[in-house]
Amino acid sequence: MIAAVVFSMTGCSKNNSLKDGTYQIEVTMTGGSGRASVQSPAEMTVKNSETVVKLVWSSSNYDYMIVDDETYYPAEDEEYSTFSIPVTVFDEPITMIADTTAMSTTHEITYEFTFHSDTIQSSDSKEDSAAENADDNTANHTVNSTANDGQASAEKVRDRDKISAWN
Repeated sequence: MIAAVVFSMTGCSKNNSLKDGTYQIEVTMTGGSGRASVQSPAEMTVKNSETVVKLVWSSSNYDYMIVDDETYYPAEDEEYSTFSIPVTVFDEPITMIADTTAMSTTHEITYEFTFHSDTIQSSDSKEDSAAENADDNTANHTVNSTANDGQASAEKVRDRDKISAWN
């Protein structure tokens, strides 16, 4: 079951210029042990001025996320834990808690996600660009959290199938 709560993006001028549709957006993540990652760019949907991002984890072991005191559950029938999460602000960290079942007992882990407005691309323009630059695979990478310095690092992935090795 996926929570259907969505927030409009107040105070975000970039959203005023976005039409309803599907986009891609770069995401950075801090927190956790440094072993988990999310796919970036992430799919973002705008509908009626409400913005939702699809976070795809590198693991299938996340059973819920908490954002602004609302609990979200992963989409069913996905290989990796996949959540539809509201984006309330761009270019500033949003604190989210993700519960993992990968350890001997479940643990709620605090992460901060930042959605970078200067990277927003229409999915249609991304596909056109990808067709023109078939040899340039830099658009697909994952964002790994790091425990030591709290900074997110991007690891480029040349083949989406490599994601299955990260689980």
